[in-house]
Amino acid sequence: DPTLRYLSAWGSKCLQKEDHGDNCVPKQLVQEANNRGLVRHFEHHVRSNFADSDHKMANNPHWAAQRTFCGGLQDTARFDFVGYLAGDVNGQVRDLLRMVGANQTLADVYFPKEGVRGHCSHLDPKKYYRSAEINQKVEKMYKEDLTLLHEWYGCVTSSFLAASALAVEDANIYTRQVKKARRSVSE
Repeated sequence: DPTLRYLSAWGSKCLQKEDHGDNCVPKQLVQEANNRGLVRHFEHHVRSNFADSDHKMANNPHWAAQRTFCGGLQDTARFDFVGYLAGDVNGQVRDLLRMVGANQTLADVYFPKEGVRGHCSHLDPKKYYRSAEINQKVEKMYKEDLTLLHEWYGCVTSSFLAASALAVEDANIYTRQVKKARRSVSE
């Protein structure tokens, strides 16, 4: 879902300042702010990108439309494998590794069954997309990706946010369970 991808990119590149904030496009790093200030900053960021006539986002892989990757994802039929960062990602990666004759246990290292390794966003999409205007602007910026999702899944609307919010909630529950287990082991 492009709306979640945008929120995740903003969270890692502008809020957490990964790579020293060099990939925050446009360069609007978040200073200290409370939750309300963070949402306003996110909304300002969306409006700035939406109004950007130079299309700086298109030149950065963290923000570019995914449809432009791999030579242009116009038709998935020409690819040997298309995976999704949803559901059983470990199983998908194992399938890919099996197809190319590689060691499938690598999937367990980089895509563990028990959660996410590496960057993952715990920002609540319901909070950041509280405004229909902001949601619509992001959907317009990623219209090509939404069209591609529509071709793959049949229909895509902003109702993806509701399902995505459940996924964020599940990730937060998992994180709390892991922290609790670690505390009990260390005691």
